[in-house]
Amino acid sequence: MVIDGFLNNLSKEIGYKFGSPWRYSDKSLGVIIPIIMGDGKGFEEREYITIEEAKDQGISFKDTGKIDRVIVESSLGKLIFIRSGTALKSLGTQPRAVETSVVIIPDTEKKETRQEIPVRCIHASKPISSGKKFAYAGDVPIEVRSALLSKSGQGETWSAVGRATNRFMSTRLGSSGSHGYTAGLGSTGFNADNLVGVMEEVDKFTGNIDEILAKVPLFEDQVGAVFLDMKDVVGMEMFDHPKSWEAIHKEVEKRLGESTAKEEDKSFFKPDYERVKPLTLEFLKKLLESEKKETSHGMVSTISLKGDGVVGEATTINGKVIHIVGIKV
Repeated sequence: MVIDGFLNNLSKEIGYKFGSPWRYSDKSLGVIIPIIMGDGKGFEEREYITIEEAKDQGISFKDTGKIDRVIVESSLGKLIFIRSGTALKSLGTQPRAVETSVVIIPDTEKKETRQEIPVRCIHASKPISSGKKFAYAGDVPIEVRSALLSKSGQGETWSAVGRATNRFMSTRLGSSGSHGYTAGLGSTGFNADNLVGVMEEVDKFTGNIDEILAKVPLFEDQVGAVFLDMKDVVGMEMFDHPKSWEAIHKEVEKRLGESTAKEEDKSFFKPDYERVKPLTLEFLKKLLESEKKETSHGMVSTISLKGDGVVGEATTINGKVIHIVGIKV
């Protein structure tokens, strides 16, 4: 399987290399290891663009009336890659999150492409309204993305939403902030099971996250990153081209790299940089040894990964890996 060769090469740094570990400050509780594409051959033109690049250029999302499907409409005439975990904000219907990464393939016989994609509900108390539209809303939190990648069903997705919103209110806002935020939920009239709404409200109270993300370096020829907390790899995500990573890296860093933005005043966390790479290689080994299930749709294949404490997914176009994500369960 193509993903096996890809992960083997990445582990051996063939065509890629791991950069120096980066921390926001001496007090940061997390570390980022950039993944650099460095085979000296340059970069081929991409066959696709990401949804982050396409979202304001003639692409829209419409409710099918079914909880697990959303229609994507595109007039761009390009392949568009939409990652698992992409949140879709309600414009009059039930918010969803993309369950499986997909590539929107242009219909050469029509001016506009219409393609259904698999989704999960992320706002249980909101009713569905067929035909209503959605807007792009960034990445879901790591708990929800893990549930999506695990293909564990709608019930587990709702449970993951509950865990994420509870964590946001208790840890990211703090006890006093959480109290004020909870009161705010009641006054604004939306429920705590509204993941997108909670994400937006929490971001208002934690405005420093944008300041922190602005300081995360984007290295030359960077195509991805590995994220570690105090103990282990939290997750990794990468593309086949620096332009793709550049378009999406802030969303990935916000969700997979949350620990990087957290600080401990006592600065007790001293990362053992000698252990960082072995932990990364062990994580990649788990992905390599995981159970794999491939689903193909013409030129596009999606490979789900389930292993020892890890879940992930890879996407290929014409047999080439364009994207891979792995998350610690």
